[in-house]
Amino acid sequence: MTLGMVAFPLLFGLVYIGFANAYAVLGGGIYLYDFLDPRLRGGPAIHAILFVVICAFYFLALALDALAEWNVLVGVVAVAAGSYSIITLRTPSEFRGQPP
Repeated sequence: MTLGMVAFPLLFGLVYIGFANAYAVLGGGIYLYDFLDPRLRGGPAIHAILFVVICAFYFLALALDALAEWNVLVGVVAVAAGSYSIITLRTPSEFRGQPP
């Protein structure tokens, strides 16, 4: 990964927003994700925040890539720790009585 590749996730996001708008106007009349609806109060601010979040995740991936190039073991541990921090592991008994 290089810094020059930052355009790809941004272009993907812009294309998806364009697709969502086209679908809402020409197709089903609804936005598949409510936060993409520009008619919402604060819609442009939500889009700007999403843009910043996408950029932040890209730079996080860029940093993890640089860390893995420096030391593969440290990179593996960092990716594993990050992955573990965003998942929830429960035993099946904790789900009893809850609807699926």
